[in-house]
Amino acid sequence: MCSYNFEDEILKAIRLKDLSLAIDIYEKHCSKSELTLSGESFVRSLKNQVICTIYYIGKSVCQTPCSKLKELTASYIRKIESEGCPDEILSIGREALTGFSNFISFNSLNCSNILIFETIEYIESNLNSDLSLEVLSSRVHVSKNYLSSMFIKHTGMRVTSFINKLRVSRAKEFLESEDYSLEYISSICGFKNQSYFSTVFKKIELKTPMEYRSKCSNK
Repeated sequence: MCSYNFEDEILKAIRLKDLSLAIDIYEKHCSKSELTLSGESFVRSLKNQVICTIYYIGKSVCQTPCSKLKELTASYIRKIESEGCPDEILSIGREALTGFSNFISFNSLNCSNILIFETIEYIESNLNSDLSLEVLSSRVHVSKNYLSSMFIKHTGMRVTSFINKLRVSRAKEFLESEDYSLEYISSICGFKNQSYFSTVFKKIELKTPMEYRSKCSNK
């Protein structure tokens, strides 16, 4: 069964925006080695373990009820229920923690600051362009250091991290189709080259672009 204490540790790590720690805790407590059953009983027990964790984190990560978060949680649970491979079940759990972390980051933005609002608006409209701090600060007519500090203050994220998350999110849409090469996707989403695209994608999604595409094609 899932432990209340370790779930709270995961929750705390996500709220502190420490996704790596959250996943480390998850992998320590939700693992195949923790179960002694075999066959279908093993898979069912593993599913229950991961679903229990995801459900608790999903309902607790926001201080107030959120329908979008409920839908996100339900989608991960459905994916787990449809999966029969233990490694994939555990992978979906990691994917869920990443999704919850991203949700908190993107939905806690304070855009009442016009400077940050204009910066984000420009980023979202120009993901495949040069979005260096120098370019962005020039667009909003402030220094690079000032924009950087204000962006962190109002979003809790570095400018580069925010841009990479948006670019990866867009790349996932292209990866769901076999029609686009990785080189094309990396270019259209604004990554400087395919190698860097793969590195950033794996860091955020915990799988390579090709692994993500393969998973989509097997659905």
